[in-house]
Amino acid sequence: MMTVYKLRKNSRDLVASWKFHRNKGISV
Repeated sequence: MMTVYKLRKNSRDLVASWKFHRNKGISV
């Protein structure tokens, strides 16, 4: 269960950073 929670948190952070960069106008 902990691994699933970790994965979910990591993916959420990834999406958050992606949105942040996208708002800045930086295309990855």
